[in-house]
Amino acid sequence: MATRKTPQKRRTTTSRKKTSTRVVVGKNITILLATLLGILGLFKLGL
Repeated sequence: MATRKTPQKRRTTTSRKKTSTRVVVGKNITILLATLLGILGLFKLGL
C-alpha cells in the first residue's frame, strides 16, 4: 500500500505545483499592472 500511495502523492504535488505557478504568474501580472497604474497616476498628479 505504501508503494502505491507514494506515486499518487507525487502526482498530486506536481499538479499542485503547475496550478500554483500559474496562480503566482497571474498575481505577478496583476501586481505589475497595479504598480504601473499607480506610477502613471502619481506622474499625472505631479504634472
